[in-house]
Amino acid sequence: MQKTKYLERMECFLKIRLTPQMLAEITEAAQSRGMTVSDYVRRRVLGHPVVDTNPELVDELRKIRGAANRHAGLFKHLYNVNHNYSKETAEALHEAQTLYAAAQRALDVIIKKRDLEK
Repeated sequence: MQKTKYLERMECFLKIRLTPQMLAEITEAAQSRGMTVSDYVRRRVLGHPVVDTNPELVDELRKIRGAANRHAGLFKHLYNVNHNYSKETAEALHEAQTLYAAAQRALDVIIKKRDLEK
């Protein structure tokens, strides 16, 4: 679950009345974003961004970006050791860099969408 980080401990409560339909809508909106209802309501009320993305997708993109970055680093290390790329190594490096760039573009779109909601 996505958690909002505050410097001070949250110890106050706000009790509000809702219809069952309102509660269902708020709960569904929070769950679809991978957030708790409390965090979702806090963000909406305080004007903080509420990103309309699937958190599992974001996690997968970060994993792909990390894996591609590690592979690119390994290939660069091979070059530094041997001072020469084989054709296969160059192709694999290019593929890893392409994968990294695609994951980075997808994350940039998500971040830009979040920033537009501010």
